[in-house]
Amino acid sequence: MNTINSKIKGFSFLFCIAFYLNCQLTENGELKVIKIEFCDNFNNQLECTEKKKAKDWLSIPRTKLGKESENWENLGNYLYFHVRETPGILLHFSRNLTAEESKQFKGNFKAYLGINGYEEKMEGLEIGTSNIASFHYLGSLLKDWMRKKGIAKEKVNFDLINPLLLQYRYELPDGTGQSLQRELYLNWSDGDFPK
Repeated sequence: MNTINSKIKGFSFLFCIAFYLNCQLTENGELKVIKIEFCDNFNNQLECTEKKKAKDWLSIPRTKLGKESENWENLGNYLYFHVRETPGILLHFSRNLTAEESKQFKGNFKAYLGINGYEEKMEGLEIGTSNIASFHYLGSLLKDWMRKKGIAKEKVNFDLINPLLLQYRYELPDGTGQSLQRELYLNWSDGDFPK
């Protein structure tokens, strides 16, 4: 009986040490991005609630007055204040962030969203235990891009811009990063989408 009890205690002790070492290795292992999602909305736990595809469509509802279709600037304001379309990315890491890493990410993580070469720093940033979400307002980006092109006051014509090539770029505090691209087709909700 003593032999069985001592073997069980020895096994339990070895199991506890192995478990502890595994936790230490996981906690102190190299931090890597293991998954990236296109995500336009997420909850408080930084779980994606509105996943997007690399090729996607945005159906924009019209109002009774139709001011949003008068020019690109109005459309940008409409997308910003009413539709609230927020293209974003959600980065998943290989392990939980340490308190020091979270602090570094808060001050040194950079994310950008661009359209056809015009780029702005993403406005939103949320840091979770093992992931980071960043997003930007499409209306703001679209309006600024059209101003730069000198056509912000021209009538909205989606044929001129479809597909929008959204470029996502991020940089981690260590200087590494990645760029991703997504096609977004815009149309009025009463129109047809390209096949």
